[in-house]
Amino acid sequence: LNTDAHNASIKANRKMTKAQFVHNNRGLDEDHNLPLEFLESIYDRIVANEIVMQPFKNDAGDKNILSYTNPHKAGWLRKQSQRTQLSWNERWFVLKDSCLYYLRKPPVWGADCELCGHIPLHPNLVA
Repeated sequence: LNTDAHNASIKANRKMTKAQFVHNNRGLDEDHNLPLEFLESIYDRIVANEIVMQPFKNDAGDKNILSYTNPHKAGWLRKQSQRTQLSWNERWFVLKDSCLYYLRKPPVWGADCELCGHIPLHPNLVA
């Protein structure tokens, strides 16, 4: 909902409505519906106030580096470009905590990391 409500490239007639949000979140409480007023309140707050993630900084002030330490797997992979479907870019991938992060280069302690993106994974898919 946050991306949908605050992304300028999504046309107004394509944005999620309150009714759609309530419908998408039915049965979350052990197959029972959460109270309608509660879901509507969440919808209203997210639409009114965009959720913005702040860059992670550890005690030394390094951005993001702890996110990529002790990964399950890490290495170079090729990823299809988002701009054009015809090109492939080499990226440093890090698999950690059921999420696949990708960066332009391997992280270096004491230097800022340039996160290109991430792909959330279902925990049962990571072995």
